[in-house]
Amino acid sequence: MSAVAEELVRSLSGAGTGWCEFLAGMLSDDWAVGSWDPGRGVLTIDPFNELNDFTVCDRPGCANPAARVAFCQSCVRRARAAGLPVEEYARTRPKVDPLEGRSTRGFALCGVHDEAGRRCGRAQTTRGLCPSHYYRFTKNCKAGGMPVTDEMLAAFITDRRGKVAHPSVPCPVTGCDRVFSTPLASGLCDYHDSGLRAARRLDPVLTVTGFIGSDSVLERHQLPLRSLPEPMRTELLFVLQQYSTRGYGRLIVNKLRPFINDACHDEHTNLLECFRTHEHATRLKGVRSVGILVLEKALRRFTRYESLQENLVYLQDLPLRVTNSHPNADLAGSPLDMREISQPWLAAAFREWLRSTLEPRTRVQRCFAACVEASAVLRAKRSDAGIDPTRLAYEDMAAISTRFEARWPVRASQTSHAVWWELCRTARRLGTWRQIPESFAQNYAGHKRTARRDRNDQRVENDRVTPAAVIEHLRNHTGQMSVGRHTKMYRCVLELLMETGRRPGEITSLGTDCLLQDRHGGWLLRYTAHKTGGTIKELPVESPVVESIRRWEGAREELGIRSSFLFPTGRRRLKDENVPHIGETYLARILHKFTESLPPVPGPVLDPDGNTVDFDLASVQPYDFRRAYAQRHADNGTDPDVLRQLMDHVSMATTMGYYQVSSKRRRQAVSTLAPLAHDRHGHQIGIGHGRVQLKITPVPYGDCAEPSNVAAGGTACQLRYQCAGCGFFRPNPSHIPEIEKEILKLRSQLRIAEASDTATYLLDAQRGLITDYEKVLATMRTRLEQLPPEQRREIDTMSEVMRRARSAALANKQIELREL
Repeated sequence: MSAVAEELVRSLSGAGTGWCEFLAGMLSDDWAVGSWDPGRGVLTIDPFNELNDFTVCDRPGCANPAARVAFCQSCVRRARAAGLPVEEYARTRPKVDPLEGRSTRGFALCGVHDEAGRRCGRAQTTRGLCPSHYYRFTKNCKAGGMPVTDEMLAAFITDRRGKVAHPSVPCPVTGCDRVFSTPLASGLCDYHDSGLRAARRLDPVLTVTGFIGSDSVLERHQLPLRSLPEPMRTELLFVLQQYSTRGYGRLIVNKLRPFINDACHDEHTNLLECFRTHEHATRLKGVRSVGILVLEKALRRFTRYESLQENLVYLQDLPLRVTNSHPNADLAGSPLDMREISQPWLAAAFREWLRSTLEPRTRVQRCFAACVEASAVLRAKRSDAGIDPTRLAYEDMAAISTRFEARWPVRASQTSHAVWWELCRTARRLGTWRQIPESFAQNYAGHKRTARRDRNDQRVENDRVTPAAVIEHLRNHTGQMSVGRHTKMYRCVLELLMETGRRPGEITSLGTDCLLQDRHGGWLLRYTAHKTGGTIKELPVESPVVESIRRWEGAREELGIRSSFLFPTGRRRLKDENVPHIGETYLARILHKFTESLPPVPGPVLDPDGNTVDFDLASVQPYDFRRAYAQRHADNGTDPDVLRQLMDHVSMATTMGYYQVSSKRRRQAVSTLAPLAHDRHGHQIGIGHGRVQLKITPVPYGDCAEPSNVAAGGTACQLRYQCAGCGFFRPNPSHIPEIEKEILKLRSQLRIAEASDTATYLLDAQRGLITDYEKVLATMRTRLEQLPPEQRREIDTMSEVMRRARSAALANKQIELREL
């Protein structure tokens, strides 16, 4: 037990009844597992509730309890009477109405009525009759020489002549709904009379009255909490309710009963101490571990423990922003020990940053780790261990930045730097660092330079996009997917990843209402963007996505799944609203298992440099489908700003990473297409190798060789980008799609201008542009048709590379396109 927990327990011992009243106020009257009777002190667990450990009969539709066998005794007797094995009987003859499947032995009355209409008060035991009436029924059948059939039984019940209605004698045990089936000397029902005989074998002098008032009269699904002293009774009620409500698992009733019996005789004053020391508590497993967490949290609330003011900061006590769908985030994680930060001014800055921002848990933990590293640097570097904040300087900040880069990899170092600079800005803005010199600050020219260079080099040279041929191969084989009993669900998940390009966590957390229609009849996919603050967004989708979701919804209905998530986990016994969605880590294992069963990819697979390679399907990860989705849009000419919205990127720089190609492929594409450059008259002029980047600059419909425009990077055109009439216009086959779009736009503008009062010279200029564009387009197409097929395929491939590179180059340029 931690020091804080021991202090809380000590403070609890002198709290009196306030602690019990505090917990009682947190209890809900709506019990998910059963009902609580405060007068009797008995917690009745519904034996047919899915939140406990009771098992039921395996016969479809039957809900009778079955403790150690697969089938209840009622179904076993019916199978024996039918002359069939119980397995075959259960498979071929399911119960019609599952809601009426519970055994009525001892609870329901006999079905016989007398001539006056009074019903027999004895309990039914066999085929809906009490023992006396069933004996009379079988005697009548034998006397008449007729077999015992259901038809004869129905006729016996319908005929009321000569029937005797025995009086109803209920069982005197409180809470027992059984009635007497036969007169017994004890005055108890059959069930409790057998219990009395068993109890008297241990205590021969036990009376009926003493037996009725003892815990022995309780059934196996009833927990006698009345024997527990306070506050243990209220604490156990609170723990059991929290455990079942939060959906951690099933209540193990057959382990709770011996724990309660032994805890009654121990000297523990509270349940938290009992959970930590009692030997029976270790058998409770989930109830014990969750109970310690919820009790410690409740104790902190009761004693008004302020995490932001104490040495141990419990993040579960703070209203942090939640970026995922974890159902019980308020119990997860270890506390942050502020004693690891030696400098008071640094600890104060962290507390102020946490109080003002309330960032998500992972970001808070990253900031705390950064502060711990900064504290260690200052302790080792400065003679005063960094205690005096007035002596801090730029050299100290540089040492901290260097420690971050050496302590963590590039990606983690970037995150640590970002959250560290945010803490520094927050501390100065809020006035926490008034005494710290301004020189103790970030140097934008020096800090993070190495990390930024490594990130850009990795993005350009290491193309992590899965080839389109591999994605198509996986898509073609999803119908043959076989990864276990949840194959249909994982097939739908993978198809959505391939078609929508969403992050894996956004797909796995989809709700059952994720598919909706707009006013035009189009389909939208509603999802939660966890990475960008948890906002609800909608993505237009096509029919393959709709068909995949509808297929899985049909399978869900057949399986009886009623979870609020579209893709729940396999814990079907938990309450529906508590079933979490599948995780990304497990999804990666499923994808790996799926790819291992696939044949090799047919046809060539090209690497980022255009070379044919043997692609390893086992290397595909769920996030690769998002990169392939972005790459598919980039290769099809989707504008960067449109792709940024489709990808849910905040910064255009993130989106531009999908437009990058390796330098080697870029040079190869330029070398292939440069000899095919044409001028405005359609003459092939070509450009020498090695001089392309110095002589031309990209423009919207081709390349420009005008010196002043090249020097200005394509932003100083003197002809208002009427490229078709310029002698420096240098298009090549990679510009064919852009030229075709421009011709269509010019023709549309010409029709509008002809219908209005437009000057003739403007119309002639528009027609001239169209004619020049058509001339150069026809010339390039003719030249391409004359080339061998292998060379044409190579030119098509290099044209896609060049279009992607141009999209990246032109994305951040503000080029003014003036219309005629």
